[in-house]
Amino acid sequence: MVIMTKRNRYTRYRIIVCTVLFCMAMAFFLVACKTNDEPERSQPTITVASEPLKGTVGQALTLPAATATDTVQGDISSQIKMNVYFERDLDYVYPPDNPREGIDGSVTHSFTPSKVGNYLVTYTVENDAGMEASAELALTVESSGEERAQQLVADTANWVLDENSSFNDEGYIVLAPEANASASYAGKKLKSGDAVEFTFNADAADGVWFYTVSAQMSRSRNEEAPAENEAEFPPFLNMRVLSSMIEVYFCADSAIGQNYSFGNINSALLDGKDHTIGLRSTLSEDAETVTFEIWVDTELSEPATMFSSITKADVVDFYGQEKFDQYFTDMFDAEKFGGFFNVGSYHSEIKSDTMRVKSMAINGEQLIKMPELDTKAPEAWGIAGEKFEFPQATAEDMNDYSDLTDRIQLTVRGPIAEGETVPEQVLEGYEFTPQAKGAYEVVYSVCDYSGNKTFARYPFTIANEASVEPPEIVLGGETENLTARVGEPLTLPTVESVTDSDGDDLSEFLTVELLGPEAKSLKGETQYTFYTAGEHTIEYSVIDYANQRTTKNVTVTVASGFKDELPIDEEHFAVYSTMKIVDGKLDVSQDDANGAFNGQKIYSEKVSVLLDVNMASAYGAGDGINSIAFNLRGGKARDSVPGDPSTAGGFSWPNGLNVEINATDGIVVYGGAHLKEQGKYLFTGGTKAAFAEEAVFSWQVTDVYDENGKFTGTQVQIWLNGEEIKFTEDGPIFIPERKSNMECPTISTAGWLSVYVNGSANEPAWIYAITIDGTEPERVTVSVPEGEETKTVDYGTVYTFPNVTAKFGNTDVTSQLKKYVWINGEEEPDYTQEYTGNTISVEGEYVKGFKVVYRYNDMTVATLNIDVNAEISGIEFSAGTENVTAQFGQVFEYPEITSFKIGEATITDGITIVANYSEKKIPDEAVNAGFVVNLNKEFVLEYYYGSILLAEVPVAVTGVQDGAADLSAGMVTTGADGDTYVQYNGRRVYDEVVSVTLDMAVGGDVLDIVMRGPKQTDPGQNPEWPTALRIRFNSAELKVVTTIDGNDSMMATNNIAKYFGDMAKKEYVVSFRVTDRYSEDGTFEGIFVEVWVDGVAVEWESGKGMSSDGLVTPEMLSVYWSSSDALLYTPGYVLISEHYAAVKAGDIVKGIYIGQSIPEKVTVSIPEGEEMKTIDYGSVYTFPDVTAKRGETDITPQLKKYVWINGEAEPDYTQEYAGNTLSVGEEYVKGFKVVYRFENKTVAALTVSVNAEPSEVEFSASTENVTAQFGQVFEYPEITSFKLGNTTVTDGVTIVAHYDGTKISDETVAAGFAVNLNKNFVLKYYYDAILLAEVPVEVTGVQDGAVDLEAEGAVTMGANGDAYLQYNGRRVYDEVVSVTLAVPMGKNIVDIVMRGPKQTDPGQNPEWPTALRIRIDGNAIKVTTDINAQASMMAALDVSKYFGDGSKGEYTVSFRVSDRYEDGTFKGIFVEVWVDGVAVEWTSGAGVSADGFVPPEVLEAEWSGEEYLIFTPGYILIREHYADIEIDDAVKEIYIGEELPAVQA
Repeated sequence: MVIMTKRNRYTRYRIIVCTVLFCMAMAFFLVACKTNDEPERSQPTITVASEPLKGTVGQALTLPAATATDTVQGDISSQIKMNVYFERDLDYVYPPDNPREGIDGSVTHSFTPSKVGNYLVTYTVENDAGMEASAELALTVESSGEERAQQLVADTANWVLDENSSFNDEGYIVLAPEANASASYAGKKLKSGDAVEFTFNADAADGVWFYTVSAQMSRSRNEEAPAENEAEFPPFLNMRVLSSMIEVYFCADSAIGQNYSFGNINSALLDGKDHTIGLRSTLSEDAETVTFEIWVDTELSEPATMFSSITKADVVDFYGQEKFDQYFTDMFDAEKFGGFFNVGSYHSEIKSDTMRVKSMAINGEQLIKMPELDTKAPEAWGIAGEKFEFPQATAEDMNDYSDLTDRIQLTVRGPIAEGETVPEQVLEGYEFTPQAKGAYEVVYSVCDYSGNKTFARYPFTIANEASVEPPEIVLGGETENLTARVGEPLTLPTVESVTDSDGDDLSEFLTVELLGPEAKSLKGETQYTFYTAGEHTIEYSVIDYANQRTTKNVTVTVASGFKDELPIDEEHFAVYSTMKIVDGKLDVSQDDANGAFNGQKIYSEKVSVLLDVNMASAYGAGDGINSIAFNLRGGKARDSVPGDPSTAGGFSWPNGLNVEINATDGIVVYGGAHLKEQGKYLFTGGTKAAFAEEAVFSWQVTDVYDENGKFTGTQVQIWLNGEEIKFTEDGPIFIPERKSNMECPTISTAGWLSVYVNGSANEPAWIYAITIDGTEPERVTVSVPEGEETKTVDYGTVYTFPNVTAKFGNTDVTSQLKKYVWINGEEEPDYTQEYTGNTISVEGEYVKGFKVVYRYNDMTVATLNIDVNAEISGIEFSAGTENVTAQFGQVFEYPEITSFKIGEATITDGITIVANYSEKKIPDEAVNAGFVVNLNKEFVLEYYYGSILLAEVPVAVTGVQDGAADLSAGMVTTGADGDTYVQYNGRRVYDEVVSVTLDMAVGGDVLDIVMRGPKQTDPGQNPEWPTALRIRFNSAELKVVTTIDGNDSMMATNNIAKYFGDMAKKEYVVSFRVTDRYSEDGTFEGIFVEVWVDGVAVEWESGKGMSSDGLVTPEMLSVYWSSSDALLYTPGYVLISEHYAAVKAGDIVKGIYIGQSIPEKVTVSIPEGEEMKTIDYGSVYTFPDVTAKRGETDITPQLKKYVWINGEAEPDYTQEYAGNTLSVGEEYVKGFKVVYRFENKTVAALTVSVNAEPSEVEFSASTENVTAQFGQVFEYPEITSFKLGNTTVTDGVTIVAHYDGTKISDETVAAGFAVNLNKNFVLKYYYDAILLAEVPVEVTGVQDGAVDLEAEGAVTMGANGDAYLQYNGRRVYDEVVSVTLAVPMGKNIVDIVMRGPKQTDPGQNPEWPTALRIRIDGNAIKVTTDINAQASMMAALDVSKYFGDGSKGEYTVSFRVSDRYEDGTFKGIFVEVWVDGVAVEWTSGAGVSADGFVPPEVLEAEWSGEEYLIFTPGYILIREHYADIEIDDAVKEIYIGEELPAVQA
């Protein structure tokens, strides 16, 4: 890998200094070496025109030739070098190649300046004695004032935006803040060596984590257009633009695994300013090396900011040959190396920051910058009736430096009143006389020559007169010494009135701002809940129309409601993902555990956390937690409360100021989400050792002020076990104000105390206690006598509470324990009524069992579970309990207990029933009315009264049928329109064999198949990203996982090709079975997972998951899946979820089979010759003897056959064809298919064509020597009747015009068919697919020559004769067409359509034609089809050879396109173009052809799917872009014939 950095630009002055020093040295050398015999030499003489030059942007001018003589050598003019220097840019601009070295100055040159300003044309010559002479000519260039091409961002039709991106009013692409977003350009597919630049403006990062940018090797590199999600984590050659840097990647694809980084560019571009990024990817000619170049805020002509390269061998060494073959072969294939430019956003939180893409260029074309508008704010206020003068402004076109000042426009909006339309007035100059008091806004705007606009807006107010009295704010309610408590709403003062000295209401201009750590607007609010303790200020402020301000402040003192340890319970702590609350502790043992305390925000409090965690030996080592991050300030959900629905995304990866305990990096303080490092401390013995024991981790963040009370920055202090961490010599981290604004944008706001865990601990990990009042946390330890935690007592006895003791730290707090009794089956108590007794009489309501709950400081610290053993008698059932059966798939009518006795008491209600399955691990299921049996497992009904088991009734399940599942409507649930996922609802599975048939290509997309786990369409689940025991696979790996991200592999293999072969689109059968393993003595040994692909058992690879033999042992389960029982042992609904691909899950799932073994393959035998057969009309078709087997079992009797008539919709397969023969009458004349199906799946299809010899064809007119008059409606002979067999048919005949010897598609002939193509044709008459007759037609009356453009309806033009002209009188195909144009050719863009659809028809765009056409501009003459003329069939780059300097008044452009055939075989198309009779010679390498001939294989490769553009006869259309000229004035003549017309020289 090679990485180089940018060089400094040389300026003209540096060159001059070097030149002077060189000349002095040479002079010294010559003097020193001169002998007395040498003649005296003088400098050569150089002569050039002395008059200064003047020019115009975009117009060629002639640079004069110079002459030079030398006293010894004579004429040395041929040695003159000339170049052009542009003073404003301090750069040489001519000649185009090596402008510093110059070009032959002894001849004239044509130079087209691109920018306004002063240039210097310099001529230099040197004699053989090294003596130099020079001459300079001043060149002044003015603006052309002509409109220019619009930038590519304005090409809205070719941008593919997802639903979260859009174009704004100013024409920019906005990547929206509401969600991740993607925008990609479809106008050109970038190839090797293509460079793209784009200008953007992005806000300071708040909710956005990073923006992605890529081009070549994008997601849709093998497609014809980019996908809607093209920018979603681009896999190759991409960059991530973060707030403080740009990360550059060769590969960053989660499907592949390890990323390959090219390094970082330390540029902070998310700052609200305009920046430009350029990128270019190139594959070497030998296809062995890829280079990736990036330019940041510099031109592509300058050295790249970063240059990186990587070889094929590098990739193989890094990823291995297997992954290279799977993922990287396209990268090193010249035909496939390409892609689409795309930019996207990735959010860590939803905020308001956005990116605006302003302009984009490919290979330097049309990168247009916004105009620069220099303005000043006007006076803040004025007086009605008096002149108000706005500051003068200037503007400049930043593309060519044209002065745009005279194009500035001022618009005054006002008076502005809420809910009313705001008046607007466009000013003639800079003066405005307001007539009314009120609030106003002035808008400065300027539009450059490309239609790009820049705006500047300033508010101001108008008063009736200068006021001496400030406005008045009157507040009602309490305003002095307000107090509140954290988390409790406070009633705010009311605003009684806001008036100015005239008594006018100013309420709409009042601002009500809460200042400080919870800063926000409170205008319109009547209550507010503070979540930050301390003193807060509410500022009421208003400015009147005379710019006088009144401010009133209300102070609120907010008290914390929390002392000592924070309550860790469901009320005060919101937990997400794998975090759990267990008896007042936080279980943080699992990866992605995250949560937040919702009782109070943290600002300057000292926070301490008592924790006991197992850190990994290194980040990613897998032997413990990778990192634990705590939010310190700012961060997520600042405007909501943890636990609210708006925080459902959780608190992973905190993005405020946060501190991270990192297994590798020690303690790191970040300004954002794992970004913007502020300080780091490494432990000498490593992080794992530092946290090997229970520890107290503390922090405090404080604001720092200087002696004058000015805020200077923020201090962060961290302690471990009471000892302060020394980040610096002084200890704390100090973040200066300026740095904090850039890297910690929310550092001045309070944030929620949140925790996020990355990586599993592999053993219990706890946060025991948290304090926020500066005290050190200690935890409560409770001692319960042995055998008392879970106990069974007899009904009717007395239960005595055990001697439970408690300590807080080392302090005995037993006396402060409170106990409560919670009867089983009842709601949890509110813990307001303590149980004060020492015993309980176990009778009555206690028969259900109960819990004894011990609480300390309003937090549960211990729970005892007491079951009651009661003597039950007299049980009565509603139905018999012998030999009970439940019909599979039906509602179960189960026997209920109507009454029973406990002692002498009869009980008739309060009974619960559960189904206990024979599989021990399946959780019991509640049985209620409507209970449907959909699991093929026998079970036992268990009847409970509280915890007392009353009775057990075994139930046998009947009616289960293995086989193919019914996937008809009602039996499945799918995503919208069948997208994303398919779930089969007809049956749950546990240890059956399930086979899923998928019709798909196995690519980079991800597919999940759920085996066990909760029903994914139930509330709280996510069927699009299932959390369940499931198979996950793509082209990189196949694994068994449970978590949403699929990172907890139970078992896996990367050997995908072994099971899916070439992974091409076809049907695959993926089968699975999950079984619980038990030893002979009933000991659980683990779960065993088997997966097959097309019947081949998948072999798991060692080291790829926890298991390599498919068995996950109890030890593994307890460490890695200790809290995942619901995912592992809940019978599952089979669900297939497809991620990312542009296909619907409903389209790829072809069948689901459930049974006890892998379904054997169905083979169908069809007698020879019967698969495709032709029979005669009127005959009887006998169905062949088709047989079928599944494995070795004959299933022929189960085959069902259906008849599908050609041209009709596919049958719904509800009506089987029962007969053995079929009379081939009229309804079957079109032919038909015989479809054989087994278990609702098509297994064979026979194609039967019908040979119907038509007879007695009758026409409406003669078919001999038929002619069609050119330009007239054709009265063609029609078939009035014909016979098929004995049946007379009189309608249903269609007619097409067929053009022999061409690639023209057949054209429908119907009433009104006008002949406007000079081609004889054949009328073909069809009855469906049956050809009835052919009638040759000769076209007559064609007149070649100049067409009449003045005839009525002859032409169609754009509005006011502008934009385009289309000749409607004749279509052309292979004639010679000549168009005479009065346009400055070579300067503007001109399109001339040769073939293709009529551009004025619906769906076409005559202003930007998509057709086979000639495009002429200042750079090339091209033959192309696409709208942007990027893909050239052929091109000539020397435009001046044919158009000179473009000043000639008229030019004639001629063309002919011919189809080439040889022995009736199509060989390609041949394109000829002439300019003023001179044949255009195509430039080699500028298009796919250099001789005008394009063979079929090239057409297929480059224009597949675009045949209609190339072989449709065309209406001649001329489109002139951008020039200020009307098209009907530009088109002087159109000539059509077989030869070139005479052209006037």
